[in-house]
This record gives sequence, C-alpha cells and structure tokens, in this order.
Amino acid sequence: MTSLFRRCLALCLGCALVFSATVPAFAFTRAVTVWEFFVEYYGAILDDAPRATEYIELYYTNVEEATPLYDALQRAVYYDMIPNRQVNIELSRPMSVNSFLRIVERDFGLDLDFEDDVVPLTSLDLAASLSELQDLEPLSRIRSDTNGFTASEQFPILLDVYEKLKTRHIEGDSISDEALVRWAIEGMVEVMDDEFSAYFPPSENDVFREHLEGEFEGIGAYVDMEEPGKFVIISPIPGTPADRAGLAPGDIIRAIDDEPITESTTTDEAIARIKWPAWTRVKLLIERDGEMLTVSVERAKIEIPFVEYERLDSGADYIRITTFWDRVAQEFATAMQNVRENETGSRVIIDLRNNPGGSLDAVERMLSDFVVPAGEPTVLVRSREDEEIAVSSGENRPLLYDREVVILINEWSASASEIFALVVRDYLPHALIIGTQSYGKGSVQNYFPYRDGSALKFTTAKWFSAKSKDGIDGEGVAPDVILDPEEYDDQAILEYAQSVEMDK
Repeated sequence: MTSLFRRCLALCLGCALVFSATVPAFAFTRAVTVWEFFVEYYGAILDDAPRATEYIELYYTNVEEATPLYDALQRAVYYDMIPNRQVNIELSRPMSVNSFLRIVERDFGLDLDFEDDVVPLTSLDLAASLSELQDLEPLSRIRSDTNGFTASEQFPILLDVYEKLKTRHIEGDSISDEALVRWAIEGMVEVMDDEFSAYFPPSENDVFREHLEGEFEGIGAYVDMEEPGKFVIISPIPGTPADRAGLAPGDIIRAIDDEPITESTTTDEAIARIKWPAWTRVKLLIERDGEMLTVSVERAKIEIPFVEYERLDSGADYIRITTFWDRVAQEFATAMQNVRENETGSRVIIDLRNNPGGSLDAVERMLSDFVVPAGEPTVLVRSREDEEIAVSSGENRPLLYDREVVILINEWSASASEIFALVVRDYLPHALIIGTQSYGKGSVQNYFPYRDGSALKFTTAKWFSAKSKDGIDGEGVAPDVILDPEEYDDQAILEYAQSVEMDK
C-alpha cells in the first residue's frame, strides 16, 4: 500500500514521499478514521481560511458544534469542497487510500493512479502526504482567491452609516441591528438583478429548507414570482390541498387572505403568508385566463414523494419525478429496480412535467447510475473562472440504454429537469422527448446557511449537456414531438407516450 501511495503522489507531485525517522512504529499500522481525516486534511490545506467560515451552519446530524471536526467541515463547505447535507457521516469508518487519492485528485486537479484494493490509510501516510501537498493550492481556493477581489473603499462609509443611524437617528432606538443588517444584505443581492439569487432571513430560510427536505405545512404547490407582482403557481403537488382545490399551473395569485401581491412582495414573503399551521384555511385570489376567482384552501402537513412509480397496463414503466432534491436519487434508484425486474416491458416513461429542478449533485448521480456509460461526461458546469465536467462512474451499459425511453416535459419543466432530458437525448439510442418547450433555466445556485438561521442563495455558474454542449438558459429544451396541452389532456399524452413509435 505504501509503495502505491508513494508512486501515485510522486507521479503527480514530481517528488517522493519522505518519511521521518522520528515517527513511532505504531503509526505505520494505525488506520486513520474518517473523523481524523477530515480534521487533519481540511485543517492543513485550509489552515488560513477567512473568519467568515465560522458563520457557516452545518447540517450533518452527528457533528457537534465547537469541535475541531465542526471547524474543519465549515472550512470545506465554505470552499465548496464537500456538500452540506442533513446526513449521518460514518465518522468511525477507516479511511481508505483510494478514497483519499480521489479526494486529492478532485481538490488539487491531479491525475492519480488507482488500484482496486481497499487498503486503509495510515496516519503516517496522511502526515507525509500533507507535507508534500503543503506547497499546492486547492482548486476551490484558487477560484475563490484569484478574482481580484479587494474590500471596497466604501466599506468604512457603510459602517459609518450604520453607526449614525443607530446612535443619532431620532428613531434609531426602535430599529434593531438585525433589521439594518438584513436590509443592507438584501440590497446587495437585489443590485445583482438576478431572480434566482436571494438572501433568506431565518423565518424565510425555514420555509426554503422545508421544501428542500420534502416536508412542510402549507397547501402543496410549487410557485415562483415570475416577475414583480406576478406570483405564479408552477404546479400543484398531486394529492395535496392545492391539487384537490383545483389550482392549476399558470394560475396567478393576486392576493392572499385579502392582502394583495404587489411589485415589492418577494417570493419568500408570499410563501410565508401561504404557509401556516396545518388544518387552517387560506383564501387566494386567483387570476386564470383573464378571469378572477376566489379559492379557499385548507392547509395540511405535506410530505412530498419525489419519485412516483407505476407499471401501466401496457407493460410500460411510468416514473414521475416531481423535483430533484437530495432524496430523489435514492427514490429514483428504487424505481429503477422495478424497471429492472419488469420482464414484459421495454418502454420507460419519465414524466418531468411541472418539475422545477433542484440539486445538481442529484441529477448527476441519476444520470451516472442509469443513463451515461462509465467514463463518459454527463454535465458541464461553466463558472466565471473555469468549467468542470462530471464524468459517469456507472455501468458500461447503463440500465436505460436498452430501453425505449420517453421523456415528458412542459413549459414548467425547469433547470435539472431540462439537463436530465438533454443528457437522455444525447446518450440513449431509443429516446424521445414529448410535450412543449421547457422553462429555460440553465443557471446553478450555491446555498450557504449561516449559524443565525439565515442563508444566501446565489448564482455561480451555467450548466450544459457535457456531450453536445447544448445549453438551456433562456431557451429551454425543444421536444421531438410537440403535444399541445389544450388539445391533449394528461390521459391522451400518456396514451401517446405508450404507443408512439421510436424513430431513433
């Protein structure tokens, strides 16, 4: 193991690992746990991280605050080196050499050799390799630190304005520090003129997190402030109060409990007004096709299934994906197991209609596992500084490769939905996209939660299909077959998807 480890890093770093004669003998055999690795590795390569890392809130369920591990993971999350998810990390598991090499390869842009043997990483190997890496800069640090950023000369003015308003304004005592800071932050985000960037105060961030996790109290609908004052229902979630009340995609909510939606109303403010304890009612003034109607909806506790599976009478497998958040990859894998076990069906219908998108990591995993052959590129992400290409680590002949795959989209299919459809079209020989032109959101947002409960979501990149280089931002995905929903209802579209002949 030591020779492999030395050889891999030596090839890439142009040097050999140097072992200290003062290292005690037991270090050669003691395996490093995941907990120890995180503390030592991120503590070493990110030793001079800015103070702002201290404000990052971590979602890992088994990492305690005010510990060296929490500090190390805050730094890694700050630089986008690991995802910040509500998961339990296997901290006591031994770290393997291969896992370590993959992390080094990713973080430093190196090309390392791997062997299939699962060999534990020892404390000596970790210490020696960190010594060799100390003169290299992680890619995420290079991207963050070479943008030519310097603090504005007007920052002292900002602080002076804050101080004067608090200490000398006649109403200064009635305004909280939190309110002044919040409006300053929101003003900076608003100047970016980006509808997908937002600062969430704690209460609004709670609402946002609930939607990510798939559990919340409300009416059960995906919504968007399409333009100032135009609060639109993208889609009601099947089986929820919004669905039972007859709300439809494209409905414009003009007022909530008689309080109008104005041009100054933010998406999150409107959502907070709809969200309330379960079993209470909310009155919505809806504009539909130029007519106004009032709808009363009883709120409920909503648990969203991200993936729904059904085996149709025709033998086809029908899979509806409602969103692409963290749980979706696991739920999709369960649906794919049903597909694998279906000996009578050769057609898979994947319904992405009214799917607003979600996590880039989730859609990459799904494409890697079931669509894109091993070693082939899946998604291209292009930021200000560079571009990154995700590569499939799945099977050489993915499960869906030998199936006829029909993708259903509409004007409310957005973001990750659109990338999924594009990549399926690029790689599967028997694939067809049916419906109407999709939404056209091809931007990537980063989400940073802070320890006071607030969070910042901001646009960092655009994404493309890595094979065809096709983008979707502002354009959307054009279907192979257009089915006008005014001429084809849901049942007719589903029947068409089961019977249409494949030209590819």
